[in-house]
Amino acid sequence: MRQTALNEIINRSRLLCCGVLLAATAVNANAELQPGDRYVHMGSSFAAGPGIQNNLDENCGRSDQNYAHLVARELQLDLVDVSCNGATIDNIVYLPHTSPFGGETLPPQMEALTEDTRLVTITVGGNDFNYAGNLLRDSCQADPTPVADLPEYIADLICGPASPETNRLASDYALALVKAELSEMLRQIRERAPEATVVLVDYVSMLPPHGGSCGSVMPLSTEDARHFRRQANRFRVASKRAARQRGALIVQWSRASEEHHVCSDDPWANGWVFDLGTGVIGYHPNAEGMRQATRLVLEALSATE
Repeated sequence: MRQTALNEIINRSRLLCCGVLLAATAVNANAELQPGDRYVHMGSSFAAGPGIQNNLDENCGRSDQNYAHLVARELQLDLVDVSCNGATIDNIVYLPHTSPFGGETLPPQMEALTEDTRLVTITVGGNDFNYAGNLLRDSCQADPTPVADLPEYIADLICGPASPETNRLASDYALALVKAELSEMLRQIRERAPEATVVLVDYVSMLPPHGGSCGSVMPLSTEDARHFRRQANRFRVASKRAARQRGALIVQWSRASEEHHVCSDDPWANGWVFDLGTGVIGYHPNAEGMRQATRLVLEALSATE
């Protein structure tokens, strides 16, 4: 289904004050949200917020302090949060999903969309090229201490047997496909929820702009860190272009968090750490990162009114 005609053109392409990029094409005209409007939140663990208390679903890592819940409370919206650990773009669109930490098999997240949905937020795509997974694996090879006390099957899931070279080849190939996959996902979201404002929120930054290891917080070599920075930049561009192509808003959490990487004094994401008791996963957004993502989403929505 072709994208429906839209009524409002966004003239400002960038809000420099907050690091939010608005689609330079068109954004759904129904940006003015009312209390009680249906709001659907989808995506991977970066959307769900594992380890951020309070945990609503220990398998999916879904927190009541993720940015969707904070946005919903601020705007008094009726939130349906179907985000889950391990979800890929395919799990949004058509493929049932089971969290890598167990639990029931869940339907494709897009099934939560209805014609009366007025707001959709999505953070997804990293699992499609195993971005955080490879970060964790490389860190584990450098310093296995954080996984030493984990159950063996979880430690194996994190550290993995595949060589870094094999992982990187497969990951780079998959990353080349992500822009088209995000674009098709956004097209189908628009088809299912034609009256919704759609916001694609990319991933929080984790790596410092230069160098490698900052001790146990990020035990990566300079070469490894350079590889992951390249991937993060490619993913940022792919997300922006997909949103622009489909008339969605893009919130560049990545840009806003560049100075808040895991080695900084004020990180918006966890470093190389694991805690099954709290659900904390390494290289994932922390509570401050979610609060800042909330601010960015609210500013993006305000700019469309």
